[in-house]
Amino acid sequence: MPKHDRWTKIIAICGTVIAGLPLVFTILTAAVGSWMDKRILFDWMMPAELFPFVLAGSALLVWAAWRAQWRRMWFAAGVVLLFVLLFGGQALAVASGLADGSRPAQGVWWVIVVACIALYDLVAVGLAVLGVQLSQRVFRPAL
Repeated sequence: MPKHDRWTKIIAICGTVIAGLPLVFTILTAAVGSWMDKRILFDWMMPAELFPFVLAGSALLVWAAWRAQWRRMWFAAGVVLLFVLLFGGQALAVASGLADGSRPAQGVWWVIVVACIALYDLVAVGLAVLGVQLSQRVFRPAL
């Protein structure tokens, strides 16, 4: 039976906020930086740089989803994808020589590494959206 008690609500809200912080910081720094520099600036790698926040928030979301018995595998698969995309892309950058500069930032390996980071960002956004949906779900009155 799904638990929609106080702890599930707290865990869902905290997980959503913590997992969404890197995304909010990315948008906020892009807006402020663009306004100050008078040109569009956007650091799309910031969610990957703030991985501990995304990981902590996602772990709380998995826990809340497990308690609420709602889309548990979506959250679990999202966390696995976060790890695979981030660390797989980094491992590929190191193995191919992109990380130390022995290979220029071009070609198929560079495209794959950049795609891994971009997909990581999309999965982080997806987990934050699922976190909002989960939070709405646990606050609905039981039928």
